[in-house]
Amino acid sequence: MPVDPGNLLCLGELRQRPVVGLPGCARSPALNGADWVLERLVSGQSVTGADIAAMGVGGLLKEIPQRRQPRTARPASRTRVELLLLAAGASRRMAGADKLLRQIDGVPLLRRSAEIALASGVARVRVLLPSGATARRAVLDGLDVEIVEVPDCDEGMAASIRAGVRAVEAGTAAVVVMPADMPDIAPGHIDRLIAAHDPAEDREICRAVAADGTPGHPVLFGQRFFEPLMGLAGDHGARDVIASAPEYLTLVPTPGCGALTDLDTPEAWAEWERKLDR
Repeated sequence: MPVDPGNLLCLGELRQRPVVGLPGCARSPALNGADWVLERLVSGQSVTGADIAAMGVGGLLKEIPQRRQPRTARPASRTRVELLLLAAGASRRMAGADKLLRQIDGVPLLRRSAEIALASGVARVRVLLPSGATARRAVLDGLDVEIVEVPDCDEGMAASIRAGVRAVEAGTAAVVVMPADMPDIAPGHIDRLIAAHDPAEDREICRAVAADGTPGHPVLFGQRFFEPLMGLAGDHGARDVIASAPEYLTLVPTPGCGALTDLDTPEAWAEWERKLDR
């Protein structure tokens, strides 16, 4: 069908009943060409190749009044997006130090990451912490964040994601999952994910990629994936959820290598600080 979006349909017949192989865009609530084909079939009309070609006369579907304009950037305020700041790890690879309390320009990394999240377009920032975690709580003092305790954080990242998704407010359209040990993430990284999110166009997993195209963090998950996220187990994070739904994945370019830089070891910190001093 010569419209945008054009549809690739498989039309057939089984025991004198029409059979339609629908394209992915048929899941969209917005009007598209597949709707016009189905209208004819359910009313008993035949649909030929010539009929489908004729349906495209008159221009682009995306320009008709009944269809919203998906190419127009939507303000973040139209949908509620929350951010889960993962900060329940034990810093086991830091030789006894707590990496989230280490300072950058006089600010503890955890507080710095929370401030970056708050400067983005998310509606709420929830910080996932181990039970207690007095020192980590203290560095967040005065910030408009909600602390969510993860009593089973020893299990790994999955426990934090489960607890965070359970805590989100009803009506939340998506969550951004962001590790707290990534100092080069900026508010713009998060806002690009929010802008890319569009359930009507199947952009329900939006993953930040570095300038060289390597996928990293943060990652936005639409509401469709809240249940699978709450079923995670182990220390693999949400990798399995992403791998199971490639048709919903959108890779979102972000500047530099911020999507890849995480500081898990003293050596990683030393290398990162050396680059800053250049």
